[in-house]
Amino acid sequence: MNWHQRWAEIDIVAIERDTLVIVEVKTRYSHEHGLPEESITPHKLHSLERSALLYKQLHTELPDALRIDFVGIDFSHGAIPQINLIKNVST
Repeated sequence: MNWHQRWAEIDIVAIERDTLVIVEVKTRYSHEHGLPEESITPHKLHSLERSALLYKQLHTELPDALRIDFVGIDFSHGAIPQINLIKNVST
């Protein structure tokens, strides 16, 4: 599920066992602007953390444990994308 509110946006909200998982998804069709993984800057991470905390405040029934994951989708190598999942990107 995608969620946004004013300045906050989350690409995917999920629950895995007893953990709220926030997933940032970045797709690249070329490496002109770098690899998908290079889009996770300290500023972006801070923004994701703030968005996650706001989402948790609005949905108090969700688990307390929180994890931020990243999915990079790279189409620069042709029709078959390379997909990279990085769990717990915030550590």
